[in-house]
Parts: sequence; C-alpha cells; structure tokens
Amino acid sequence: MKYALALVLLLLPFVSDAQNSPTQVNFDGDFWSRLDEGQRSSYVFGFISGYDKGYSDARTEASLLAKEPPWWPRSSSMGDIKTQVDKFYADYRNTPVCMDDAVYEAANSLEGRASTDAALTIRRAMDGIKKCK
Repeated sequence: MKYALALVLLLLPFVSDAQNSPTQVNFDGDFWSRLDEGQRSSYVFGFISGYDKGYSDARTEASLLAKEPPWWPRSSSMGDIKTQVDKFYADYRNTPVCMDDAVYEAANSLEGRASTDAALTIRRAMDGIKKCK
C-alpha cells in the first residue's frame, strides 16, 4: 500500500501538468506562421498528394466523376502554392482560416479563380467557429 501511495504521489505532477496542457491544436494561420519553410512545403505536398490519392481512389470507385479534380492546380508548382499560402496568411484577417482551406484558396487563386471578398468573409467566420481541428 505504501508503494502505491508513493507511486501516485510521484506521478501526480505529471498528471496535473497533462491536464493543464492544451490538447487542441488549431491548424490555422497562427499555426502556419510557426512552421519553417520546409514544414510549410511538406504540408502543401502532403495535402495535394492526399487530395490526388483520394480523388483517384474515388474516381476508381465511381466512374461518373470527372477525369481531373476541378480545382487541381495545373500551371502551379507546389512551391508556388506554398508562396501563395504565405501571401494569403499575410493578411491578418485570414488567420482563422484552416490550413487545408488556405491551400485550396491559394491553388484557386493561382489558377485565376480567387474567392470573392464575400466568400472569404464567410470562410473566415466558418473556420473561426470550427477551430480547424
């Protein structure tokens, strides 16, 4: 019994510290600003690769889908998209926008399909509510 009590007392600081630490990470402009250039590039690469894989798998399952994703950046490199996400988040109003939505916005902007101010205002509000989980 003494050993169990000692163990509990020994682990108590770790348990209380874990309860006080934030467990929710918001993948928004604030998080983006803390990433280095390599991490930002890796995120864009992973996002686009995942999107491509998911779309390819879905197209295999349902032949009714178009041959290419509708927003896929044909004339833009991943570096171009990363740079455009940097520019997107340079506007402080875009800070609450989730990183996946920012990549989508950046790719569309580079392809000449930038969102309207009204659409961006809605996206900022909606992403601010959902907290980019």
